[in-house]
Amino acid sequence: MDSLQLDVGDVSLEVHRYSATGTMVCLLPGLGGGIRRFHALGELLCTVGLQPVAINPRGAGTSTGRLDGLTIRDLAGDVAGVVEHVGGPAIGIGNAVGHRVARYLAPI
Repeated sequence: MDSLQLDVGDVSLEVHRYSATGTMVCLLPGLGGGIRRFHALGELLCTVGLQPVAINPRGAGTSTGRLDGLTIRDLAGDVAGVVEHVGGPAIGIGNAVGHRVARYLAPI
């Protein structure tokens, strides 16, 4: 697993990439949650040839960025920036607010 800190505009996101090959699967926790909850799932997805990428939202872990007036669109833009950096397309899986971000990005 690689731990990265990626800058997307004025936001810095903590990203854990479990594999560098296969279809990317973005693992998106809810606000106030964290990507550690996805560790076992990330490792399992690697065993079937997928590329799990867990992304901490702004304010979780070492991710930073403006929180005032934050919208789902803002969070989706952050994830889209990570997908662009890593190289999409991607499948999104999330819990709590993370699932809403994944649904917003469904066409990626």
